[in-house]
Amino acid sequence: MVRRSASPAFIVVSVEDIARRAYEIYVQRGCLDGSDREDWRRAERELKAPGRDSDRGDGRFLPRQR
Repeated sequence: MVRRSASPAFIVVSVEDIARRAYEIYVQRGCLDGSDREDWRRAERELKAPGRDSDRGDGRFLPRQR
């Protein structure tokens, strides 16, 4: 018997989606400079995490639908 997972084997996220989320993180931190790489990595982690639709932090960010 083959079980099917609810989450895909990999998640593809566009650069635009990552940039949009990284900018939101930057704004949430008070627009303080110097953490752009950390913001980008956090955005990637958040967007690529399985089940992210139910765990988006503040719930404001919705990835662009294709």
